[in-house]
Amino acid sequence: MYKVKFPLPEQIANDALECANAIKESENIEEYKPQLIITINDLIDQGLSYFFIRPVNEGNFGFVVKNLVGLSIKTSKKTATALVPRVVKKLDKAQVVYLANFILDIVDEVVE
Repeated sequence: MYKVKFPLPEQIANDALECANAIKESENIEEYKPQLIITINDLIDQGLSYFFIRPVNEGNFGFVVKNLVGLSIKTSKKTATALVPRVVKKLDKAQVVYLANFILDIVDEVVE
């Protein structure tokens, strides 16, 4: 199996791992839903920036393409910011734990 990964700032990675581990250990996942929302939005933001904005900026794709990509990413982030809280608030414990496991699977420390 292959995975696509992207670098995360240490603080976002630590916060994501802390949130995911806390959810897995908790009997009351409701208290962690606000942090899960922040974590998901942070991961979306970092992923979109890395996979879309970075290559366009580094590849010198030109003013028009940069602006189109920038606008598309801004719209995507705005949509996620509005949608994620609505979805997370409706999740049951099993679904939240699944997301915690997913976060633990995708956030790895790379030792160089």
